[in-house]
Amino acid sequence: MSALLNDIRREVEDIHGFFVDWFNGTASVDDIETQLIPRFDDALRFISPDGISTYKDQLILGFRQAYGSNSDFKILITDVEILHEIGDKMLISYVEWQRGKANIIGTKNGRITTALLTQGNPFRWFHVHETLLPETVSAKNFPDF
Repeated sequence: MSALLNDIRREVEDIHGFFVDWFNGTASVDDIETQLIPRFDDALRFISPDGISTYKDQLILGFRQAYGSNSDFKILITDVEILHEIGDKMLISYVEWQRGKANIIGTKNGRITTALLTQGNPFRWFHVHETLLPETVSAKNFPDF
């Protein structure tokens, strides 16, 4: 496994760890300023599993409003891959398993995510697109965490 892939895996796991802490209410409210906002490029576009596009400012507002909203929320990241390297940008994919998600049908789901980011300190996220895995796939492959 390459050092770059290790760095990307750590980045994906770290940012999703922040999401869990944020929604659980265990992160400091001020952590959004240091742990999340610097990672999002000003032009960040997030496409949710239901096809809704959200941009950085809306996404940050949504995070602020959802602080501590779900104490049962958990995420596990698997299957991190680098799909393409283009200059300093990387197109990556990973599978995100969620448990205890309050605002989606069912409390367990899996989603495959494709993201465009640049390496740096911190990594910069430019584009994120999530697609729900079919329920039959999620049910069959859902990890125990």
